[in-house]
Amino acid sequence: NMQLMNTTNLGYTKAVHYLANYIKTTKDRTFRVEAFYKEYLDLVKTSPALNNSGSGYAKGIEVFWRDKKTVKNFDYWISYSYLDTKRDFMNYPTQMQPTFATPHTANLVTKRFVTKLKTGFNFTYTYATGRPYYNLKYSNTEGKFTIADKGETKDYHNMGFSMNYLPNLGKKDTKTFIVLVASVTNVLNQDQVFGYNYSYDERRKEAITPPAKQFFFNKTMETTTNQSLEFQSLDETRKNDMLWQLAKRRSGFKYSLLSYLVVNLFLNTVWFLSSDPGSYYWPVWPMLGWGVGLIFQYFAAYHASNYFSAESEYEKLKQKEKENQ
Repeated sequence: NMQLMNTTNLGYTKAVHYLANYIKTTKDRTFRVEAFYKEYLDLVKTSPALNNSGSGYAKGIEVFWRDKKTVKNFDYWISYSYLDTKRDFMNYPTQMQPTFATPHTANLVTKRFVTKLKTGFNFTYTYATGRPYYNLKYSNTEGKFTIADKGETKDYHNMGFSMNYLPNLGKKDTKTFIVLVASVTNVLNQDQVFGYNYSYDERRKEAITPPAKQFFFNKTMETTTNQSLEFQSLDETRKNDMLWQLAKRRSGFKYSLLSYLVVNLFLNTVWFLSSDPGSYYWPVWPMLGWGVGLIFQYFAAYHASNYFSAESEYEKLKQKEKENQ
């Protein structure tokens, strides 16, 4: 810790919390409201001297509502928080709103599972008012940091979407349970700014943004049921087991191909609706990366070489054991 390299006289920071909480929960609905006040004491100050003379406070209210009853097969929840906080710590010249704090934050989450399609659709939306940002510059005349520039970032918006497909749901005597998952953040491709960095001469400031405007995730999850294990243990010959493994690889490839087509169709739709004509065609990267993996999966399922297969090695060892007897 750089602060402890300069002094060993720093003590522990302190916080005193006062909370009032009310929760009402039924089978399908939840309501919660909480009011709080927090007092911060002995915060670390780095200017004009390194000590524990900092202080601050935070007060606000949080409300949460979840409902799974009003609409059949539809689950949603809404949350809202109000925060009023100021701190005099680090190199702040006085008590100010920290750059990580925003007064108003609201979240909406919706979940709907369509049984006929064996698919769950999930939407999320987050809104937050802008955060403050400061350019603190040391003043030799005053002997402390002063505010050379300040402002507030634009409001934060983020819509997310995800879907879960369960192809084996409802099938009798199924041997595996498969879930195909795909998700994307910032569907509307909105600009998100968390603050600003200033150049040394203060002539230029640059927005602090996420590493990527959008994040895409897709995955296939597969588990084997106890029935499948019992089935394999009761196989009469190793050949049947080899055929079963091959069938699993081919079935897995088909599900992966379906997931590839559905997800990339969705990504291309998002690009088409949120981008200007001639803009950067970013869906090419998940299509290429996932496509290469899909090619390998295809050859493993339909054109696997016996030379590299575990089954062929097993048969060779088994034959060698017979010859040595």
